[in-house]
Amino acid sequence: MSKYLYIEPDLIKNNMFGDDQMIKTFIGMYLTHCQTDFDNLSQAVEQQDLAEISSKAHHMKPTMAYIGAKELHVQFQVLESAARRGTDLVLILPLFHDLKTQFNHVMLELDHFYSSLS
Repeated sequence: MSKYLYIEPDLIKNNMFGDDQMIKTFIGMYLTHCQTDFDNLSQAVEQQDLAEISSKAHHMKPTMAYIGAKELHVQFQVLESAARRGTDLVLILPLFHDLKTQFNHVMLELDHFYSSLS
């Protein structure tokens, strides 16, 4: 049983062919880029820009799938679809806030996993 709630280290290792150096390099990049991408999504939410919310949420989905964060992948899809349909921000904001909480947990897990690599 994994000690992680969201990420799947075995999937990450498989995706990187078990190459520890490659894993460490990519996880390091994910830690930086995912936070930047999420900050961009947050800015789109603050600006109430539905097109950008949709675009930024769409952009983050592949990484979530790649690290095994399936639940977050689905939540990014829900946010993307809601924004694309023009859903009122009153309904989008709770989706975003739940997503933000879980995203922060994913980043902590990813950072822990990164630190555990030799």
